[in-house]
Amino acid sequence: MTTRRGITLIELLIVIAFLGLLIAMSGAFHLFEVAARLAMGWFLYPINNAGNFTIEWTSVGIATIAAGLFVWRLHALLAQWWGRRTQTRWHFRKTLGLVAGLLCLSAAGIALISIAHQVIWLSTSDEPMVESTGRKTSPRHSSANNLKWIGLALHDYREKSGALPAGGTYDETGQAMHSWQTLTLPDLDQPALYNNIDRAKPWNDPGNRKVMSTTIETFVNPRFPLETYAEHNAEGYGLSHYAGNVRVLPPGRSLTSDDITDGLANTILAGEVGAGFKPWGDPANLRDPALGLKVSPNTFGFSDTVTTTLLLGDGAVRFFNPDTDPAILRALATPKGGEDVSHAGW
Repeated sequence: MTTRRGITLIELLIVIAFLGLLIAMSGAFHLFEVAARLAMGWFLYPINNAGNFTIEWTSVGIATIAAGLFVWRLHALLAQWWGRRTQTRWHFRKTLGLVAGLLCLSAAGIALISIAHQVIWLSTSDEPMVESTGRKTSPRHSSANNLKWIGLALHDYREKSGALPAGGTYDETGQAMHSWQTLTLPDLDQPALYNNIDRAKPWNDPGNRKVMSTTIETFVNPRFPLETYAEHNAEGYGLSHYAGNVRVLPPGRSLTSDDITDGLANTILAGEVGAGFKPWGDPANLRDPALGLKVSPNTFGFSDTVTTTLLLGDGAVRFFNPDTDPAILRALATPKGGEDVSHAGW
């Protein structure tokens, strides 16, 4: 009579190593990388980005006190309720376990919301979700992708502050301070750059010169060759090939969702420009879509292409022909004009 022997740990490790070797030889090693990132990404992300985090100890202290009071009061209520019900003692470790469970559920809920947000964004994107390494993305789609990232940054800013950023900030004397693009830097994965800006001084103050000379890839339209970018950058500031809609990002004022009664999906936030580039830190980097496309160096529109890429308030990116009905552009330019844009054609 024979007995069945279970697999040993060494045999299991050999099988796993063999499968990993097969995956690597088949060229599908990225599948293993995806699994590893899903398993360890939560741990590696804070380690890799530790230098970009700024701890506000006042907020940490307030949160700690609030959490302690919550746990203390919850334990008192549970102990009282449990004692009346069972005539036994409710242990503090049970309260801690319950709080830990609530925190895990909250984290899971936030993660699910984030996943749903990203899935919706990817599914509505004009770009392919998977692209071979041998094919370069077209400049048109790359510019559209830049605007999508700018749209996400504006959306995140609105979620945190309750309003869109002002087109430009100004001090009490009316001196121009900083731009809407500067205010969105933390939401464009540029928190370190943002923290190095002295926001008490104007954007073009000598003390901010070094930071404002930084070229930010998201603000550079890939349709422009690097030498062309350098020619337009005589003052040495980092330029932006995108401008904000002055009617939705007005100077010195922040609009809330209540101010955009036409709906975010029917309102232009920003778009690409082909001339008259301004530094991304300049509060005057604003234009009016109602003036038309490619009409002058101070309007939206890219001079060397047929279409102009514009960002709408819901994060969608649309491609407009220069002969687009001016009435449609005026309707999309205003946040609360009440115009009908159902015939816009998209």
